[in-house]
Amino acid sequence: SDNRLLSVNYGEYQKIEGDDYPSEVLILTSENNKKTSIELKFKKIDHNATVRFPFTIPDGYKEIVLNK
Repeated sequence: SDNRLLSVNYGEYQKIEGDDYPSEVLILTSENNKKTSIELKFKKIDHNATVRFPFTIPDGYKEIVLNK
């Protein structure tokens, strides 16, 4: 009833350390005749790599918690 569509298409897969990973992902969305497409192409995948996303809330702002 909201006239929304989401489609995720996976391209060819590549085997890395015994596991299969897509080398391409195409995400298509539409809502009320507005369309968005996102195309991801992976040239290199680091299997089980440690990643960090350090972030601090700037002065003057407060943290908000969204309930699920």
